[in-house]
Amino acid sequence: MQSGKLVVITVLVIIALRGTSFAQSNERWLISGQSNAVSQMYEGSAAEDISDNTITYNYGWRIAQGDIRGIDFVGQWPIHLAKLTGGNVSIINNSVGAKPIDFFMPGGDNYTTGLARVNASGAEIKKIFWFQGESDALNKMGATEYADKLAVIIEGWQADYPGAEIIIILIGYGCGSDNVWIDEIRAGQIEAATAHSLKTIDVSDVKKHTDNCHYSYTGYSEIAELIYDELFHTHKYFFPIVFY
Repeated sequence: MQSGKLVVITVLVIIALRGTSFAQSNERWLISGQSNAVSQMYEGSAAEDISDNTITYNYGWRIAQGDIRGIDFVGQWPIHLAKLTGGNVSIINNSVGAKPIDFFMPGGDNYTTGLARVNASGAEIKKIFWFQGESDALNKMGATEYADKLAVIIEGWQADYPGAEIIIILIGYGCGSDNVWIDEIRAGQIEAATAHSLKTIDVSDVKKHTDNCHYSYTGYSEIAELIYDELFHTHKYFFPIVFY
């Protein structure tokens, strides 16, 4: 009986220590935006990307999975990106599909819920990824209006997550919008990013799923690879590991 108690205590200590180590790891990401930030499974599974090196926090640390929304969900391109980095990664995906930019404003429920999760986790966010705008293209929002709204969100993040690198993923074409309005949103994203000296990632050449809005696992993996090449590729030369 004593040995059984010892095993239980040991397991609990290991879990607690792992949570602490991930909270203090170098890569801690917040994902925000609509359905392509959610990046749930549309065709093809991200099961091969699951690793105990990649976890998420939803009022408790859990090993992350990328396919089906739930308390352990982080999305397909985030979990593939984590695998590409080869390190310990903590991810909080606070995205919600089919929402306009106003939904994500500081002070709103989505923003404050995400901030509360991050604060409860004890993790200091290092990177924030924004992938949103398809709904605003459908609503025919112009570049200047979108840029002004995105600037408010960016400045909220800069205040609440000081030092975090913010990356803007430029939306691709499709999702029922005319290209002219997609171009307006993309121009607004670039304008806001440029004004705040942020990096942008263009995914417009990535082939979409048959719904012409989202992506298969292959597409989301390609998005992860584009992000990796922009943000992490140069770091590989500092590690004694051969990459193929």
